Amino acid sequence: MEIIKLQKNDIKNALNLVWTVFQEFEATDYSRQGIEEFRKFISYNYNIEKFDKGE
Repeated sequence: MEIIKLQKNDIKNALNLVWTVFQEFEATDYSRQGIEEFRKFISYNYNIEKFDKGE
């Protein structure tokens, strides 16, 4: 396994992968509200803001 730091232009694809995997394997265990909260947490705008701050 290779671990690399994501570049800014990789974030959108990474978040899409996270969402796809969540939907396939985890979403059925969550309420509609839980799914929406997770979706907000992995939103591009939220994460790009954190990336720009170095978080």
